[in-house]
Amino acid sequence: MRSLAGVCRNLFILTIVRRLKVSLNTVLYKGFDYNKRYRMIRKDGSYIDLRMDAATARDAAGKYVRTTCMIGKG
Repeated sequence: MRSLAGVCRNLFILTIVRRLKVSLNTVLYKGFDYNKRYRMIRKDGSYIDLRMDAATARDAAGKYVRTTCMIGKG
């Protein structure tokens, strides 16, 4: 049987995954998404607050090449 803490942790992580997917779609559509804040769980179980900025890079023809992210404590 799973503990309540384990269930809550899994729900918490799923919420972050959903938010990250929305942010990625925004980056791909608009070309950028700045100042997103997330609370994530480290392997040792402690939490860390992060801030993320992301932007796409495109070639001369406008074709998507990559996404660049800057992640810092925040």
